[in-house]
Amino acid sequence: MVKNVRSIAFFIVGLTLFATAIQDGHTNGLPLIEFPVKPPAPAMQLQEYEGEAFDLEKYRGRVVVVNFWATWCAPCLKEMPALEAAWKTLQKEDVLLVGVNLGDTPRKIKRFLKHRPVSFPILMDIDSDTFEPWQIQRLPTTYIVGPDGRIHLGAIGDRDWNSPQILNAIRSLK
Repeated sequence: MVKNVRSIAFFIVGLTLFATAIQDGHTNGLPLIEFPVKPPAPAMQLQEYEGEAFDLEKYRGRVVVVNFWATWCAPCLKEMPALEAAWKTLQKEDVLLVGVNLGDTPRKIKRFLKHRPVSFPILMDIDSDTFEPWQIQRLPTTYIVGPDGRIHLGAIGDRDWNSPQILNAIRSLK
């Protein structure tokens, strides 16, 4: 029963985010969407590009920004510099930001990072196993998980992650 409610809530919020993003054709200026029902973040156990194992559960108690992206996604490329700038600020405040690459090979990721280096952790989901449980409808998609392990905020489409409004929204979850 609880799984069904969570799935329905995820679907409704995802659909709302998607409709909002499509309405004006661009998303950079849109605010983050607050989830009225804070669903538990799905489990996430992936390999970091640098080789370390990553388990989202280990970061319970911290705010975690989870950004889903791919090397072929133009809006993903557009928001990478803002994510990097936000990471440089937020890591000093004990907020974790991870980029979850969906479906690209390690070789493609390496080539991408050579031309667009970032310092935040990049996780590899080669088989896109997180796609369904995280209700990914479009890339980029970003969820902000609170210290309670629940999803509080989300965005579909690129954002200016280094804007004061977004940084303050993320900080408000601490």
